[in-house]
Amino acid sequence: MLERDAPMLAVRVAELTPERQQSAKTYAAKLTAHAREELEKLMLEVSAWDSNDPTPEAAD
Repeated sequence: MLERDAPMLAVRVAELTPERQQSAKTYAAKLTAHAREELEKLMLEVSAWDSNDPTPEAAD
């Protein structure tokens, strides 16, 4: 879940107790952080793969 989904989360947890709301929001924040870390790792892998690509390029 990214920051733009926060309003939807607020609507979804509105009827929960304050403790459950906080728990859901904490979980969502951890999930967001984890997703960002994984995305960053994948982006680094792709950029490393592109720079090490031994595929020959066509001659002009």
